[in-house]
Formats: sequence, C-alpha cells, structure tokens
Amino acid sequence: MVLLLKFSPNQDTPYYLIRELEEVGSGNEAVIISLIEEVQTTLNKNVCICAITALGEIANGNSKAIAALVEFLHRNSCDNICIYAAESLAAIDPDNIAIIKTLLNIFDSHRTVNTIWQASRLLATISPKYIGNKEADTLFY
Repeated sequence: MVLLLKFSPNQDTPYYLIRELEEVGSGNEAVIISLIEEVQTTLNKNVCICAITALGEIANGNSKAIAALVEFLHRNSCDNICIYAAESLAAIDPDNIAIIKTLLNIFDSHRTVNTIWQASRLLATISPKYIGNKEADTLFY
C-alpha cells in the first residue's frame, strides 16, 4: 500500500490508500514516513488533509511526524488547512507550543468565520494545559 500511494497514477487512489494505511499503520515507521511525504508533496488539498489527519491518528509521539507538522504549520500558517495540522499535532504532541502560535496567528491573519471558529474551538480544548507555561503566557499577553 505504501508503494501504491507513492506511485499511483490515479489521483483518487491516494485518499483511499491513506484511509487503509491509517487502519493498519499505527506506529509503523514506513507508513508514517509515507504519509509525511504525501503531506509534503501532494498538490491535492483533500489528500493532504487526509494524510495530516491520518498522522494524527497513528503517529503518537513520532519525532519525524512532529517535525513535519511543525514545518507544515510554519509554511501554511495563513491557510485554513493549518487547522488540520494543528489538530493532528495536538494529538501527536499535545505540549508543542507551535500549536498555540499557529492558532494565535490564525486569529490575526484569517478573515473566514469558519477557520477562526475552528481555531477557537481547538484553542479552548488545549489551552488549559498551557496555564502557567511561561512561553505560552507570553504568547497570550
């Protein structure tokens, strides 16, 4: 399935393969790397969202997935797709300060109500764990 994902000529196939890999790939390094590559290279936004979401489900604590999602957030902070990356990063590495930075950036840069609402919802969900965190406090104030 990993090879099919990489070399599939059909543009709809990656979406289905990612879902299948998510079912069987928990903690599997080859699957995680394949999903990271898909996030970094695909031009299809829906496939990218699917791969990001799958990483959030199967890459718990994986340093490569964490680094890839943090990089993704930095490159795409003005795009509403970053909400998916922030959610997945929160699932993989809930103490990563890049999540808060990205969500706060969304409030400054986005004008769509849906994206701001999603960022608000995620921030409300994860913010209690940042109370008393000096780095997070400087972001809020």
